[in-house]
Order: sequence, then structure tokens, then C-alpha cells
Amino acid sequence: MQICLILALLLARSINGFHLTSTSISQRCVRSPTKVAPLALPVRLPGRLQISARDLSDTNFDLAVIGGGPVGVSAALLAARAPFLKKVVLIDAPRASGALMNEETGEDLSIGGPTGLFSKALRDAGKKISVTSLKGMGLRDDSIWNEIVTSCVELASYNSRDVLRQLEYAGVTYAQGCAAFADSGGSSSLFVTASDNSISTVSAEKILLATGSTPFRPGGIPFDGKRVFDSDSINTLSYLPKSVAITGSGIIAIEFAKIFKNLGSDVTLIIRDTIPRNALMKIGLDKDIAATLVADLVSSLALAISAVLGF
Repeated sequence: MQICLILALLLARSINGFHLTSTSISQRCVRSPTKVAPLALPVRLPGRLQISARDLSDTNFDLAVIGGGPVGVSAALLAARAPFLKKVVLIDAPRASGALMNEETGEDLSIGGPTGLFSKALRDAGKKISVTSLKGMGLRDDSIWNEIVTSCVELASYNSRDVLRQLEYAGVTYAQGCAAFADSGGSSSLFVTASDNSISTVSAEKILLATGSTPFRPGGIPFDGKRVFDSDSINTLSYLPKSVAITGSGIIAIEFAKIFKNLGSDVTLIIRDTIPRNALMKIGLDKDIAATLVADLVSSLALAISAVLGF
């Protein structure tokens, strides 16, 4: 029986302009990329949008945005469009930062996507695909999971292409590479390292850091990407699990609990309180809403909720 454990811890370390140094930005450029099953879809990216990081040198911009997530893309579009009409460059390193990638096409599936893009796509796939019906037809679990992943990749791919079209029409320059400030100080220029290790200098009047955050990983927990995952690495799950244990009582944990229950897995939600309602109240939910949510989780989804003491 295949069992997996998801550490759905809240994104505990926000990264912002007051905490980032050239070292911490560079560290985000050595994470292993998240790979998804290849999908044979025709790809036509906007022809004038993406440029090589090498071509950025000796170019002055009004605004440089580091990070191609929802905040970075929205900021780049807002600045480039009327009434501001600023000259904007968007710098992103999807492979280095662990973004969803279509390995067959090299397409960045997560650019401009919402936080938890994979979970949103997985949730929608669970609504469209009846795992019970497919199993009743005699399909094996690996075939069912491939169908689910294909649906996720299609949804993410359509979203990313739409974002790229918007960036092109707004006149935003898009370059892939790892950005860092100079160790000597100063914030008017950036060093951008391309995939071929070439380094270019980008000058900008304003620089926006929108590099996102990463899940907190407690020591002593073997995150192996096979049975133990966090809320980011769960993207690499390669099978449909029979049962799932999820630690945490936040929005991410609850979302994945409902997703995997809808996909037919036996789900156990492990919380840090003897009373489930109190665990939800700790993240800011109203006590009545928390009580209603717990009742829904237990009754409609038949989830097992276990308390963990000592935290």
C-alpha cells in the first residue's frame, strides 16, 4: 500500500526587500526544479517577449521586477500599462526556484500563477475526473494518476501562455536568470546570471523584490520526495496514494485534505491541539466558522483528525 505524508506547514519565511541580500537571492537559485510529466501540447510563446539575460546589459529600465509569481507579474503589468507606461523588465528563474516545468517543452507552467497553483489544478482535476468510475472500469492507479497530472498540466499551461501574452502586449521585457545585488552595496543595478552562467548587469530606477517564500522544514523529518513531502514538493508526487497523513491545520493543509479525499485517498489530518476548532482559530478563523469547517471535514469527507500535543 502506498502511503504518503504531506507536511503542509504554512509558508513561514516571507522574503521581502528588508531581508534579502545578494546571498539569499542566490540561494533561491540552487533549488531543484519541480518536474511534471511531459505533455505533448503545441507551444508557441510570444516571439518578442523573452530575451536572453545576456541581452540585458547596457539597458536602463524604470522598473526591474524579480520574481514571476502573481505579485511580480501583476506589478510589471501595472507599471507597463497606461497611465504609467514605464519601461519594465521581469526577471525570473523558474527552473532554479522550483517552479512547475513541462520538461518536454521547457515551458514554465507557473509564471503569474496563483499561490498553490498545483493544488488549484489538482482540485479542479478532482472535480472533472471520477477516480471511482475509472477504477470501476478497471484502470490501474498509475493510469488514473497520469490522467490527473495531464489535466493539471493542461490547466497550468493555458494559464502561463495567457500571462506571457499579457506581458508581451504590455511591452514588458522578460528574461530568465538568477538576480542578485552587488555585495558592495547599492540598489540601482542587478547582476543577472543566465543558464549558461553568463552574467549581465541590469540598471533600473526602481527594483521590486517579489521572490515569494518557502515552506518551513523542521529538522529530523526525511523529506525524500517519495513518501514525505512539503506543500511545494508535493508537486512531484508520481502516484495516486492509498492514504495520506497531513500535518497542520491551516488553509493549505485543509485544502490538500479535501483534494486527496476527493481523489479517493484515506486522509488523516494531524493538528496541534486537542480540539480541532481551536487549531483553526489559531490561524485567525472565527470560532463559529472554524466549528462549521471541522464538522464539514469530519462528516462530509469522513476525515480522521488526530491531535498532537507538546507543540
